[in-house]
Amino acid sequence: MRITVWATGMMEAKKKAYAEADFRAAKKGWPKPKAGWRLQE
Repeated sequence: MRITVWATGMMEAKKKAYAEADFRAAKKGWPKPKAGWRLQE
């Protein structure tokens, strides 16, 4: 899935993207990946 976030720095952007990915997965009933989300800049 593609997630676009607006942030002032890389760390803030990663936090927002992880939170959004968790939210979308929970909404669809998908489990979180055991290895975590892979983000691409």
